[in-house]
Amino acid sequence: FPVTIKICFPVTIGRSTDSGLKKYQIANNRKLFAKWETDLRNHWEDVGVPRFEATRNSKGIVVVGDRQLPSLTRDAGSIRTVQIIRHIQALGYHAVLVCIDNSTTQVDLDSLQSTGVEVHQDLKNFYDSISLRSERVRAIWTIRQEVYDFFGERLKQIAPSAIFIADLMDLKYRKNYNPESGIAHSQLEIANQVDHVILVSEVEAQEYNRQSQTSKTSIVWAEYEPQKSETNWKDSKGVIFV
Repeated sequence: FPVTIKICFPVTIGRSTDSGLKKYQIANNRKLFAKWETDLRNHWEDVGVPRFEATRNSKGIVVVGDRQLPSLTRDAGSIRTVQIIRHIQALGYHAVLVCIDNSTTQVDLDSLQSTGVEVHQDLKNFYDSISLRSERVRAIWTIRQEVYDFFGERLKQIAPSAIFIADLMDLKYRKNYNPESGIAHSQLEIANQVDHVILVSEVEAQEYNRQSQTSKTSIVWAEYEPQKSETNWKDSKGVIFV
């Protein structure tokens, strides 16, 4: 028998939750969560899209931050981000994705959400939602230095016990494109602020460990499944895409 009952009377009063009766849907949802926080700590706030019930029984939350919402047809970085999220889910964790730039295709957004990824496109709602579930946050994974700089301090305050992973992807040097000048000080300092540093190059990872005098660095790269290529080039008009 339920320990509490929530009665809803749906009415057609518009879509905006900023004013009128609709705004109480958000407020009341948070009040219910606050009252039953212990029982509902696996749950989430309503952001307007359905999610798999199975994610409520996850091992915890892993927050992934990137510069731009991924689009699989746009760049290799998007493929890498999506693969990282899939591995997180395969390990039994609930993935929460937040980005500085929310531009992507609706197809890519629908694809992420349909697989159970919690995508936040409003920073205030994201911070509020994660704050309510801070005890469930197991790890924070920021991709690229500018993303670490943007989210790092705030997320460490919200979930201080979470493992923090700074995924730098590629190194920046004191002089552009000149490894002999040494790794940029801003990147070396990150080693003292996080639990793990991620790069995509084994050579750069070894050099980062040497210059930062740590052993925190490992590598994660994008994996690609080879596909059969079309061998009939009659319609290519002299252009071959590889």
